[in-house]
Amino acid sequence: MFIKKSRKIERLRLMVEESGLFDEEYYRSQIPSCDDTDPLGHYLKEGWRLGCDPSRAFSSLFYYSAYPDIEAANVSPLVHFVEHGRAEGRFGLPLDDVPSIPGEVPEPALPTIAEWRRVANRANRTEHAVVDIVVPIYRGFTETLRCLFSILDNPLKTKFRIVTVYDHGPDTSLFNALVRLSNIGLFDLLTTPRNLGFVAACNVGLAHHHLRDVVMLNSDTQVYGDWLDRLRAAAYGSAKVATVTPFSNNAEICSYPRFVQNNREQIELADADLDQVMALANRGMTIEIPTGVGFCMYVRRDALNEIGYLSEEHFGRGYGEENDLCRRAAGRGWSNLLAADVFVRHYGGRSFGSDKSHLVEAAVRTVESLHPGYGALINHFVQRDPARSLRGAVDLARIKRRHAGRTSFLFVAHNWGGGTERHVRELAERLEQDGVPVLICRPSSSRLDYVSLFDLNLPDLYNLPQFSLRDGPSVFAEILTSLNVMHVHIHQIVDFDGPAADFFRRLCSIIPC
Repeated sequence: MFIKKSRKIERLRLMVEESGLFDEEYYRSQIPSCDDTDPLGHYLKEGWRLGCDPSRAFSSLFYYSAYPDIEAANVSPLVHFVEHGRAEGRFGLPLDDVPSIPGEVPEPALPTIAEWRRVANRANRTEHAVVDIVVPIYRGFTETLRCLFSILDNPLKTKFRIVTVYDHGPDTSLFNALVRLSNIGLFDLLTTPRNLGFVAACNVGLAHHHLRDVVMLNSDTQVYGDWLDRLRAAAYGSAKVATVTPFSNNAEICSYPRFVQNNREQIELADADLDQVMALANRGMTIEIPTGVGFCMYVRRDALNEIGYLSEEHFGRGYGEENDLCRRAAGRGWSNLLAADVFVRHYGGRSFGSDKSHLVEAAVRTVESLHPGYGALINHFVQRDPARSLRGAVDLARIKRRHAGRTSFLFVAHNWGGGTERHVRELAERLEQDGVPVLICRPSSSRLDYVSLFDLNLPDLYNLPQFSLRDGPSVFAEILTSLNVMHVHIHQIVDFDGPAADFFRRLCSIIPC
């Protein structure tokens, strides 16, 4: 009997190894006490019972949620998959777990069952919650669970409760996972009687607790650090703030780094680091905006009590409902703010699929009919772009982070390209290899009496301020000093406006060259 059992274990080990679904390093990261000499043996013996995943390429939570018969049989999900499941047409990850396009932000990773257990105690300390985080859910297994986990995995002073609203989506495995997690107290799970649409599902969550403020948070978002504390501080920074929206990669007038665009590309910082850079660069900073953006929007309960909930009548499945809410609030003397010290990742628009463009077009017409002049108001805001200086502060903070503790060089060069440009880039590359950061100063492409600042290693700095040659170099010198610039190398000023020679002479007399 012992020999047969030993042979079976060896056969299972071989099958798992050949599957390519066991990653020793990833597994050890979940179980610090794991026997370093045999992590696979540890997984086969007890790791799967602890809810640990064998690798990022296989999710036990998904497998159990998609196939309840496997969990009921009390067998290792990975062992079942390699022995039987793959041949039966079962999957180890949700079908929406598609690879990222190179250069884009990586897809969110599924939390393990063990990780959910780790954060369970935070979810249960919410008896005196002052905020409900309302997450309407339709589809998106991985994104949704990563969103919920990110809320619980961050230390927050504000007491909150997560309120999920499942609106009868097409993925039963997602619903099964939500039931499983809500049963251990991680969040409240509300379900609609049938598919009501995004707006109605939001309203179900808004009405769940009549005394609490709410954050309407899309299920395709990810939050970081003490994000909720910062949003709440902005919401109560003055008496009549109705809504607060953070910066995001994909948030129209609250987008960073490029304004009113979906920033799909990965910058040099991880999202959590970018959030911390914003928290330091723009601490406590807000500006008034004509409308919040509904992917993540803090709403005070006293404002909701006065203006009412989202309009199901006018906005049905979604898009435009938050704009209408914000304009109704503004009409009653409430303000809508951008919290410039918070960043929230928004993957964006996947629940609506190909219907998105039609919904957006219809929403624009409806909001304009309800609030005449809304389009002109938004266009005026975009043209003024009062948030540019706040985005610019983050750009500068990113340069400071890259240059931290090192002496930097400033090269002054024209925009004409050619041999000068080649020489500038080659010299900059050699200095960078020696650990010396290099900044480039060029004439502005729009006004030759202004100069612009560039960092060749950070090509996505779209918001840096421009500096007038006629106003003198004092402000420019202050910024260069903060970036540890100790040497100015003037290659060419032929492309600059007349005052350039005097501007750079005075600049060099100010900074500690």
